[in-house]
Amino acid sequence: VVREVSASNAWTPYFANAIKTTVILSAVAGKFGGASLVNIDSAPVYLQVFDTTGAVTLGTTVPNFVIPYPSNATAANGIADRWEMASGINIVNGIKCAATTTPSGASTSTNGLSGTILYR
Repeated sequence: VVREVSASNAWTPYFANAIKTTVILSAVAGKFGGASLVNIDSAPVYLQVFDTTGAVTLGTTVPNFVIPYPSNATAANGIADRWEMASGINIVNGIKCAATTTPSGASTSTNGLSGTILYR
């Protein structure tokens, strides 16, 4: 099956250079489409994704969904995960995310997650 890509349905890439604290991907409604991120921490890291235009307080604000990234094999090579959804996850308000040491906690990742996040 060939899927036609047009400007109206193409994903926007966000380069995440060691994402730790909360970052704003989009301040308006849209879709979360996927990610290609690497974790070089020696412990699992969780990408918390929030559907909000308001302030996010890690450990208090409940994420809409969480994507786990396993710990690396060694600090030199890390572990990566890549995925993309055809239709994406609907976001009603705005897209914010952060990398933390637990699925809904406040402690940010030591090295963060690096790579690309897709949204529109």
